[in-house]
Amino acid sequence: PGADMTGPTQFDLLGTLPSGHLALEASAGTGKTYALAALATRFLAEREVSTSDLLIVTFTRAATSELRARVRERLVDAAAHLEHGGETDDPLLVQLVATERELRLGRLQRAVTEFDAATITTIHGFATQVLATLGITSGADPDATMVDDSAQLAAECCADVLAAAALERDDLPTSRILVHRTRTAINIPGLRLAPGPDADGVATPSDLLLVDLVTRSIERMRTRRRAAATLSFDDVLVELAAALRDPTAAATLRNRFRVALIDEFQDTDPVQWDIFRSMFPDPADPDTSLVLVGDPKQSIY
Repeated sequence: PGADMTGPTQFDLLGTLPSGHLALEASAGTGKTYALAALATRFLAEREVSTSDLLIVTFTRAATSELRARVRERLVDAAAHLEHGGETDDPLLVQLVATERELRLGRLQRAVTEFDAATITTIHGFATQVLATLGITSGADPDATMVDDSAQLAAECCADVLAAAALERDDLPTSRILVHRTRTAINIPGLRLAPGPDADGVATPSDLLLVDLVTRSIERMRTRRRAAATLSFDDVLVELAAALRDPTAAATLRNRFRVALIDEFQDTDPVQWDIFRSMFPDPADPDTSLVLVGDPKQSIY
């Protein structure tokens, strides 16, 4: 996404820092972590960006730990080089020391000192933090327990709905179809379920039935969630996307971050993209940067 629609070009890590929206295609083994750490270092050294303005999101806890360590190491090394000088063959350090040395040194030293203020987390960790910050605006249960049981809960609730429906009719969809449609629908905020038309533009009885069963399955899942006081990882993302429809909540988040680096973007689903787009709505905004890094060949969507 972005304002430049002229097609892909080779990205220069030492060129002009990106603003607005930028999508980087990077295959496995091409140094994505190196690039993310270098970009974070450049933003903190070359712009009036503090660590609290910085958001770095990836999709596993292991990757988060590695990325946090690499970014901090890069900042420490850059600050040390700007302070003490010396020979280096690192092109990033060569560039940083070339101009505004004292200014950049002060920024980097402050970034190292305030490093814990940087938000480097998984997408679900980020959503949980933001919901806690928004508080009552989000509508989320602050005492709910996070669980990873969406697939199992959907299967159980769909099975219950099908069992009840089987007492009245025998033209039911398969469990696999109902579970798939239910899990898709429950993870799209604001989705209005409607049966598809047949060749004559009229909804078929089977489509009407499927919509009814999906609706009942979703309601059963939500009822069980409320009764058990639990939230799934998907629920947290849906809650946040829904909360950000409130202009005040969206503005709060937009004012919180100026730079976001999103790793493994090929695994970002529409709900997650809605969240990032709410935070950075203008793809040509010169004062903010949303950098999306991913490998389309490995996309799970």
